[in-house]
Amino acid sequence: MPDRGLGNDQRVGIPAEALFGFAEEFLSQGKPFKFAVTGNSMYPFLRHLTDSVELVRVPYNEILLRDIVMARRLDGVYVMHRVCRISADRFYIVGDSQDEIEGPLLPSQIVAKVAAIYRPKKRIDCRGRLYRLLVWAWMGLLPVRIRILNASLFLRGYKFRF
Repeated sequence: MPDRGLGNDQRVGIPAEALFGFAEEFLSQGKPFKFAVTGNSMYPFLRHLTDSVELVRVPYNEILLRDIVMARRLDGVYVMHRVCRISADRFYIVGDSQDEIEGPLLPSQIVAKVAAIYRPKKRIDCRGRLYRLLVWAWMGLLPVRIRILNASLFLRGYKFRF
């Protein structure tokens, strides 16, 4: 009889609230949690239904500027965006394909941070030098990056706009 269980590379659609509720429970046990990225707010660093991320729970004082964090908004909605400003008692986030900064958020709203990005046949460590350099450059382009993304999509023949 064939195995009908889920292999390491199979994906199942689960509502976000259920998935992230489960993730929080998993992370509270000190285990990393890996899931497929949905949405385009973190493009080009995270690609919808192509990339996966590995979340790990860390104390607030280990969250660094430009880290990707999973946060829970006050209305209970989960969001995974990049830290663009941080202080001892609050932080601000922005999506990589967005230019609107969200915040302030409180340290208690951080669920986890992204430790690694998984692309088909490739693992990207979020502490790696090249990755950090690319993120630093991309964050520096915040005022103009929407124009850059739209120009890139236009040149490739896409009609989608950020």
